[in-house]
Amino acid sequence: MSSEDVGIYNAAYKIFNAIANFTFVISSYYAGNISQYFAKKEYVKIRNFFYRERFIIFGLSLFLHLIIILFSKPIILFLYGVRYVESISILNVLLIGSVFRYITVFYMLYYNTNNKYRLQQVINIFRAIINIILDIIFIKIFGLIGPAIATTVAMFLAFVFSLFYCEKRIYGLSKSDNNSKCE
Repeated sequence: MSSEDVGIYNAAYKIFNAIANFTFVISSYYAGNISQYFAKKEYVKIRNFFYRERFIIFGLSLFLHLIIILFSKPIILFLYGVRYVESISILNVLLIGSVFRYITVFYMLYYNTNNKYRLQQVINIFRAIINIILDIIFIKIFGLIGPAIATTVAMFLAFVFSLFYCEKRIYGLSKSDNNSKCE
């Protein structure tokens, strides 16, 4: 990659990173409540969060992602100018990956509140290794958009693992005690 290619990719990545890192705000905001729900075995509240609030929050984030994808060209042109027009497709692919990150943030809450830190770090390491390997392969196949595809695939794989690992556990916990003292 030339330094110009790196600049084009970096322009898209900076916008993506700002949007994707907002997931940590969501995680931080809900972490305290979710931890208490699990600690106090408030299964109705767990069910309410994971099967109602989670879908509302994700729906809103998906809507915002679609708006940003729709307006990615004016955003790139406004921020960086016409020289960075190639960043538009890269940004759009990265935003698809960001959607998977927004879904996965709710599983991070499950991992953190249930002392699954080691598993979460293994997933993060796995995602990073997959991303690096796919970067090398995809840049040769797809060119400059290759690393964006690699990042999106790595985020998707982390999401799929977390979906299969966490979802049945969350569902089982949320059904554990219908007579819980909460609500």
